[in-house]
Amino acid sequence: MYVSNDIECFENDARNNAGGIITIWRMSCFQITSSFNRSNYSVIEDEWKVGSGIRGTIVNVYCSGSLRERKLLWDEIFEIRKLHKDMAWCIVGDFNTIRRKEERKNMISSSDYSREITCFNNFIQNSKLVDIPMVGRKFTWYKPNGSIKSIIDRVLVFRELLDV
Repeated sequence: MYVSNDIECFENDARNNAGGIITIWRMSCFQITSSFNRSNYSVIEDEWKVGSGIRGTIVNVYCSGSLRERKLLWDEIFEIRKLHKDMAWCIVGDFNTIRRKEERKNMISSSDYSREITCFNNFIQNSKLVDIPMVGRKFTWYKPNGSIKSIIDRVLVFRELLDV
């Protein structure tokens, strides 16, 4: 890993087959005021652009493959969000879900993913978040042989943060 006097990180260890989470930031850009880990996400609260007075929360997630577990995670993050309404939010990571059917290709399944899509889109809308469009690759996850692909990794930000 890249090491610098200006770089700090916050780790959340791997669980079972799920990868760990690492959140990395420049100390000259973010002054951390508090942080905590849960089993599948990390939260850091900070002052953005040190000296600007802009307070923010960054959440780094790794969501389960189970819709029930993902929905519980989204509900938990939504409740935390309600407690910190005065802060700008950025939620990043592997959400393990799609927002539209077109975001999953070549999956052979009887599911049309409509419940999954509705739950995730409701979380984004109710949290007043914007899904930042991806640049470059069309998909963020590929089966090793390339036969199946999906957009499951995202950056979601508080709408007002786009004006900063």
